[in-house]
Amino acid sequence: MRFKAFSAITGIVIICALSACDNVDFDGVSLDLVPPPEPETDTMSVPDSAVAAEAQPIVLPEGPILYLASRAGTRVTVRPVAEIGPGGLAPLDPERTPGFREAFVERDLVPGTPLTLFAEGVRVGTVRVDEVEVDAGEGFCRATPLASGLAEFIPGAGDATRFLAISGDAVDDVAYAPYRPQSHTYEQRVAGLDLASAALVRTGATWPPSVLETRADMQALPLDGDPSGAIAATFMYQDDLDIGEPGAPNAYSMMVLGTGGPEDYSLDYVWYRPVSDGGKAAARVYEQFDWDGDGQSEILLEVFGADSRWVAAIDRGENGWTTDFESDCS
Repeated sequence: MRFKAFSAITGIVIICALSACDNVDFDGVSLDLVPPPEPETDTMSVPDSAVAAEAQPIVLPEGPILYLASRAGTRVTVRPVAEIGPGGLAPLDPERTPGFREAFVERDLVPGTPLTLFAEGVRVGTVRVDEVEVDAGEGFCRATPLASGLAEFIPGAGDATRFLAISGDAVDDVAYAPYRPQSHTYEQRVAGLDLASAALVRTGATWPPSVLETRADMQALPLDGDPSGAIAATFMYQDDLDIGEPGAPNAYSMMVLGTGGPEDYSLDYVWYRPVSDGGKAAARVYEQFDWDGDGQSEILLEVFGADSRWVAAIDRGENGWTTDFESDCS
């Protein structure tokens, strides 16, 4: 606390302070000399940063890690997106705990670490980490370690560009399988439009002038090994399937999943996100694989927002397909 000094004093007072005196008397005035209070060492001697660090210990995930992977040339880049747990995917929290990213890299992404690659639902190769960038945003809403390395593929899989990756020791018992790239057929594209029409009725979304012209992505999914068993399509109204501001306040995105092909597909899942309800969140299928070992493939989605992207996952349960996981970008 600060005190202002008096600018004028009518008298001159000289006080001789003696170490043994607590009281001083002069001219009828009594002063009590009170020593300052002792500092509270438990709060003043420990910096706030140290207290925060002690309150947030680094806890690394115990389960296998699911990575989003992509290929450019002979190199594959991987980004950790979630922990694979007994109850499904669990989020990684590298940004909120200081030192998490560095500790994660030191344990899980040291040079030479093998990661197993999956595409179209089957095991297709291996990438060995040789470079790591710790603070890598790359358009994602949360910065995570970004690792890369040279990859080896089974015959026929060299043209694949999108993968899921899992630490090698967690999937050692998964056998390699022939890679069969999927191309959607005319009949599947027509079925996708029918699924979208049914989803428009179900959700009550604004009906576009042309459903076909709003289709932004179409994929045939060899779900559980069936080449014609599933299709997925994303439709964008007044918007684009990419990072960027929506084109209108009433824009929305809608992804549909149909199973039961090759002829009659049932509408099993709808991802409907109007911009007016929480902002842009446009999803497309990235890849699928049975990462939890329950005998049925799960699907990882890539989600595009106005200024970043993230991932989500859908899975089957007793009540059908539901959103099982979505990255926290709050």
